[in-house]
Amino acid sequence: MIDVLKFKLVIKDVLSKTKTPPSKAEDMTQECYLALIEKQDLIEAARNPEGYAAQVCRNRVYEVWRKETDSRSDDPTNLRFSSLSDLGVYHKVLKIACPEKQVTDEELYRAISKLPLDEYRAIYGIFVEGKTRQALAEELGFGITKLGNQVKRGIDKLKKHFEV
Repeated sequence: MIDVLKFKLVIKDVLSKTKTPPSKAEDMTQECYLALIEKQDLIEAARNPEGYAAQVCRNRVYEVWRKETDSRSDDPTNLRFSSLSDLGVYHKVLKIACPEKQVTDEELYRAISKLPLDEYRAIYGIFVEGKTRQALAEELGFGITKLGNQVKRGIDKLKKHFEV
């Protein structure tokens, strides 16, 4: 059993880098501790336990963030996939992600929501919100090349997810 309290500074650093609001810092800290306890065997076996702990914590913060944004329907910044109800957008995503297989809205939603945050935001911004790559890259603070790589990786993961 590892002492998760030794990762207090790692958690604080992750919360700072993810721009967690002070009002949610306590809850997110507890979520990070729970995630570290769940992954304690992997953390002990890691070459860089602090780096792996930071990754585990960052993933938990993004997971909680996604659940919160999906549950707030009245929030204008809510990252929902309501735009996938537009058949043009829906078919465009399907054509790129899985050209040979018919996929339901729910399956596509689940697959996209499981992507890492940067890939999720890139796919969402381009295919759901319809933003240009240049505008989205500026908004996310990425270079156009990094955004392209995020989109490509996201699409590759979606294709792999829907392979038979």
